[in-house]
Amino acid sequence: MQHSREKLSIRFYKYFISYSVMLLFVLLLLGSILYGRLHDIVSTNAETVSVSILAEFRKNTESRLTEMERIALKIPLNTRLSPYALANDGYESYQMMHEIRSYVAGNTFIYDMALVYGYQEEVQVIGTSGTYKLEQFLQREYAFEQLDLDQLVNVAAVAKQPILLPVQLGATSERNIENYFLYITPLAGSYQEAPRMALFIISEQQFLGSIKRILQGYEGYSYILNEQNERLAFTTFGTVTKLDDNAMLEQLLEIPSTQQEWKWNKQQMSLIRLTSELNGWTYMLVMPKQQFLKETNELRQMFIITVLVIFGLGLLLAYLFARNHYRPWRKLATSIAGFHSNKELGHTDEYSYVSEAVGYLSSENERMTTRMKTRSRLLKEKYVYYLLHGDVRKMQELVQLLDTPQFLMTYPHYAIIVLSIDDQPNYLQLPRAQQQLLQFGLSNVWEELAEEVGSSYSMEVTANHDVIAVVNFDDVEQGYTLLKQQAHKMIAIYEQYFRKTITIAISEPFTGVHEAEHHWRQAEESVQYRYYWGDGQVIMYAAVVAFLQNEREMDVASLFEKLFVMLKQADEIEAEMIIRAISTLMKQSGVTPIAATKIWQQLLSHMIREMKSMNESLGIYCEEEVNRIVLEELRQLTDVEQAIIELCYHLADYIEYQRESKSFVLLEKLMQIVDQHYTDNTVALDSIAEQVALSPSYVTRYFKDQTGYSLIQYLDKRRMDEAKILLKTTNLKISEIIEQVGYVDEANFRRKFRKQEGMSPMQYRELSRGE
Repeated sequence: MQHSREKLSIRFYKYFISYSVMLLFVLLLLGSILYGRLHDIVSTNAETVSVSILAEFRKNTESRLTEMERIALKIPLNTRLSPYALANDGYESYQMMHEIRSYVAGNTFIYDMALVYGYQEEVQVIGTSGTYKLEQFLQREYAFEQLDLDQLVNVAAVAKQPILLPVQLGATSERNIENYFLYITPLAGSYQEAPRMALFIISEQQFLGSIKRILQGYEGYSYILNEQNERLAFTTFGTVTKLDDNAMLEQLLEIPSTQQEWKWNKQQMSLIRLTSELNGWTYMLVMPKQQFLKETNELRQMFIITVLVIFGLGLLLAYLFARNHYRPWRKLATSIAGFHSNKELGHTDEYSYVSEAVGYLSSENERMTTRMKTRSRLLKEKYVYYLLHGDVRKMQELVQLLDTPQFLMTYPHYAIIVLSIDDQPNYLQLPRAQQQLLQFGLSNVWEELAEEVGSSYSMEVTANHDVIAVVNFDDVEQGYTLLKQQAHKMIAIYEQYFRKTITIAISEPFTGVHEAEHHWRQAEESVQYRYYWGDGQVIMYAAVVAFLQNEREMDVASLFEKLFVMLKQADEIEAEMIIRAISTLMKQSGVTPIAATKIWQQLLSHMIREMKSMNESLGIYCEEEVNRIVLEELRQLTDVEQAIIELCYHLADYIEYQRESKSFVLLEKLMQIVDQHYTDNTVALDSIAEQVALSPSYVTRYFKDQTGYSLIQYLDKRRMDEAKILLKTTNLKISEIIEQVGYVDEANFRRKFRKQEGMSPMQYRELSRGE
């Protein structure tokens, strides 16, 4: 049998890539840590090696210098080398040369040696080859032409420790030209007038050769500086190129002592310094840093190779892990492919395929569950509907179909509950989805609370958006009391979480299901009594019965008549008191909400008729205002009362406005008569009243009520105002002005003018013209 090659989907490659990326991340993380650690170790090791090399270099140099100082300490103790032996010359001088040769022969580091003794302004030198004056020895024997002899003697005489002079170019008596170091060591008893010193001549080649042997295998530059940072010695080692060592030294002296790296001619250099505790000299090594990175590069190559090998092995493991995790998904996807026929498996991602299949099955299951729950709820709602209407036969037929055989039949006692959302106008303006949410919350919260009483089932009544619940409970007294408590709790919870108030009406308890319809009517009737008791209340049917026991005939005809009289007089305060009296009488007389609504409708109808009897426009206005009041939407007596009181205020304002409008027309007529006839000195109150067909007393009283002046006062004021205008604008005589404005008596005019203006007419004219 031939086995077909297994097809790999994108799921396998997702696993493989995930494991590979994870492996790469781990390798990068660990590799960076390990590489950084190795680099630090190698760098630290390179620095340690450099310091140890320089320390060896310093140790070797100091040991040679110490040996020469030890020789200098022995000289004063050797009687054959005393200054007096040098002064006697002859055999003793020969012995001194022999002793000096023995010191030179015993130390390969020393090329030559001489003792310098000064006495009576003369400085004598005895060396391995003879006795000389200092000038002869240094300038002829070694030809140190650049050496200042006087300065040398003075410095050496006062020096407290040995002095190494910088390298000097000299030529020996055999004409060997070479660089030498002069190491001058003061002897005991030396002072400025009689200096004594040991003069060691050291070959530069010998001195630096020992340094190069120590630094063999490395490349770089070395310096020895005295305490004043003056160069004593400099050498290169390895294959580095020669350079201007003075220029390098100048830059090195500017670098802080803590700095260990330095760039010279675009090359990174490692800088190591050590200071001698013996003489304060500074030893410096300047080495290209690249030579120390050789080991680092080798380690880097080994590290990269190791990482690549590990990564290759990791890819193999990633492949194996991916196959191991992929196979169960492939097997699962293949097994459910027959159930999920909407889509072929092929190269599809198995995880997505399985997820889609599970989602499809889940949605199918959810739809099926929803249909079953909907069917169950519809059956239960039908059962409750038949129960409320007393149809026992249909109830028994539905019981066989219910998923709960003992539905609402567990306990012997029942009660019908009506849960009604208050403020229906605002509720009906909400979107349908929000209305359904409020209804759903009303039903579910109540059913949870009712579980403490017994079993309960609720359903919505579409007509008035109320929720009706049937509660089945055991003990009638305890259960009924607990039912009332849960109703109060329901009101508080609904207001807290849904921001709406509800009214709950509870019927009397009953036992037989055939009584359910009657008690449903009780609850429906009870909920209407929020008309008197307000929103957010629990209304027991027993309280409604007690209220109805006060029922008696209510005579409102006399109150209606009083109300209409007050309205005609525009007395809104009295009208308000009468409306409140009617409301109080309704409560005291046990009037049902339906009967109360009929009384208010009767009142409004009579009101329209009475207003029309006054005048047509008032009747039309009243009818428009009444049509704004929809009594059926006002579920509380206080709301109806307030609406009708506002109507009375509007009507009173309208009536008052009509009266004022008529009064304004009369006032305009009277003013017009005065303006037209004030120049007539015969015009009087009687003639004016006659023109408007009113009595003089009414006219003067009315005019004063409207303006604050009596009609005669207004006439006199009009004449006086005209007289002042003529005084300002004309040159008429006073007598002519008096005649024109309607006055007869000039003396009377002058007296009135002075009383009003505080000056005579002539003075007024002069003042107004500025004369």
